[in-house]
Amino acid sequence: MSIEWSEQDGLKIFRDENGSAHSLMFNKAIPLETTLGLLMPNFSSEDMGRNKHAAVKLYNDGEVKSLPLAEATLIESPLGMYKAELLTFHQSGKLNRIFPLNGRTTGYWTEENEFALAEEVVIDSPAGKLFVKPIYMSFYESGALLSVALWPKEKVYVNTPLGTLCVETGVSFYENGQVKSLELSSPTVLKTPIGDVEAYNNEALGISAENNSLNFYEDGRLKSFFTTSQSVEV
Repeated sequence: MSIEWSEQDGLKIFRDENGSAHSLMFNKAIPLETTLGLLMPNFSSEDMGRNKHAAVKLYNDGEVKSLPLAEATLIESPLGMYKAELLTFHQSGKLNRIFPLNGRTTGYWTEENEFALAEEVVIDSPAGKLFVKPIYMSFYESGALLSVALWPKEKVYVNTPLGTLCVETGVSFYENGQVKSLELSSPTVLKTPIGDVEAYNNEALGISAENNSLNFYEDGRLKSFFTTSQSVEV
């Protein structure tokens, strides 16, 4: 890896072994052109709890992959305007994920501190309006909503093929809007092809909104689920 530094431009360019730029770091305010318009990348030193001085990541062709912003900025998403401190993009340049906060947890800055900064937003999802504090929202390249990741303390009601369910951790959707997967907030009795079964995953990690324990097929049929209180004999 090589590093180029231009004091005049206020920019560090990090290159891989092939000479391709894979990330940029700024030390002064320099707007960056994106598919969402001109945006201001991080350029100041970090303070407690905030990831202020982070690099802009690039794809191999030079397109922006992730963009930490200098401050919370209103971004036009396929679902409307939302504040963001971090954005990620598909290689095509289309918006991938919106992170309302871009903090870090330490011994001095906890998850509770970060959660207290989060603001409730309204997400007009295919499963109904969600009033929630999201960790992130992700989108398909088409602009359709892919998933919503929730803070550990957050719970939200989602309309599904099995009725309205209380969800934590996250929920994901197929591109046609059908619910793809979700994480139940508590043990819940579901009507399944093998009878009524209490579904719940008490070991959900809460890392990604796309990997949940209750899953549906694209046509709405139940695909799979976890149960910790019952056994199934085949």
